[in-house]
Amino acid sequence: MNIQKLGAEESEKFSTINQLKYITMRNNKNLFLDDKREPRDAFNENLYSNPVHLFVEEEWEVVKNYKEFVQWILEFGVPDIISFDHDLAPSHYTPKKYWTDYEKSKEWQNKQKHTEPTGAGCALWLRKHCEDNNLELPYIMVHSANPVGRDKIINILQK
Repeated sequence: MNIQKLGAEESEKFSTINQLKYITMRNNKNLFLDDKREPRDAFNENLYSNPVHLFVEEEWEVVKNYKEFVQWILEFGVPDIISFDHDLAPSHYTPKKYWTDYEKSKEWQNKQKHTEPTGAGCALWLRKHCEDNNLELPYIMVHSANPVGRDKIINILQK
């Protein structure tokens, strides 16, 4: 396939898929942050916007909360890929009545004061850790079913 013959959207998609294939062909350290799901479950739930079938067979280290996330990175270094969930404790889960209204869900979530950090807290720590140690951020995926939380993580890591 000649990439120059593709339209802009197809070219970008082709480029992204090739980059992801390259990432998955290496001997990666991959970190999966989620309090409940295992990687295969998240990949099968179609919670990603990128072509996740490339990652199903990858080996993943699973951490379930902020403490485990930080400890793993301090012990093993920044992984090549991190897949983030946002809601890491029962208190993080938005009440069902707000699930279909992004703005009300966002308003409810912004009022919460959590004792256990969310995936966004992990993303903040990662960004600061990489900045403080002159490290590049890894390839980031977000598999959270919480759209407000997903946006928070993406915004933190795009700064």
